[in-house]
Amino acid sequence: NGRFTVTHNGVNVVEGEYEVEGDKFTVDKETGSAACTPQGFGAGVYTWSTDGEGLVFKAVEDPCGGRLVVYSRRPWEAVKK
Repeated sequence: NGRFTVTHNGVNVVEGEYEVEGDKFTVDKETGSAACTPQGFGAGVYTWSTDGEGLVFKAVEDPCGGRLVVYSRRPWEAVKK
């Protein structure tokens, strides 16, 4: 639906918007205690793929170091609600 949530220890710390075009993933317009956008950082741009463990992001460009670590440290797992 173009929206995402990042949870840490059961608490939502970031909500924002994303756009996917081919293998390019762009994240922006974040809110929350760990959000980058309100701190003056712009959008983050990544490529994405799957590796059998989950969704893997590789940075193309991201001015926010914290987001860069969160997105690229390890594969993401889908969580169904």
